[in-house]
Amino acid sequence: MHAVNKKKSARLAEQSNKDLLCPIRYMLNLLGGKWKLPIICMLSGGTPLRFSSIKRKLGDISNVMLAQSLKELESSGMIHRKQYRQEWNIP
Repeated sequence: MHAVNKKKSARLAEQSNKDLLCPIRYMLNLLGGKWKLPIICMLSGGTPLRFSSIKRKLGDISNVMLAQSLKELESSGMIHRKQYRQEWNIP
């Protein structure tokens, strides 16, 4: 079982090295998928958006897919997440 994990790790490392050698493949891996480009376009306006407003504007995306896409974009450095303090105005 340990040998299988080593082989899989070696394949993944080789694949990532190929991605680094080919910038087009690298960018396609970063931006691949149905939702990443629309998310980036939406966030490129410069104003911070909440998770719920991104989901509402995209329409058919599930919570899980939106969270996964945002995490992948953040881990690749394409977007930055900043958590704002929410203040409640309760009379």
